[in-house]
Parts: sequence; structure tokens; C-alpha cells
Amino acid sequence: MKKINFAFGIHCHQPVGNFDFVFDEAYHKAYQPFLDVAGWSGYGRIIPGTSGS
Repeated sequence: MKKINFAFGIHCHQPVGNFDFVFDEAYHKAYQPFLDVAGWSGYGRIIPGTSGS
């Protein structure tokens, strides 16, 4: 079977001026668990991007 390269891009946005505690909660509840699992999957590269705060 022919090998293909796969890159998975995700984008996480927090509005500029958002409260620090809101960003912290979003990171710990959503971003970190996703990256922990996806980073160890071995299925391809992950390209995280962030914008905003």
C-alpha cells in the first residue's frame, strides 16, 4: 500500500482581552486533553495554531 503523509491542523481562538481565568479553564478542559491524546496517537503530525489572547 502506498504511504501518504498527513498533517492535521487545528485552530484554537481566544478573544483578545479575554479574562486569564477563562483562557486557563479552556486550556485545561479542552486544549490540553486534546493535544495529550492526539500527540501520542502516532497517526501523523499535528499543527496547532492559536490566535487572540
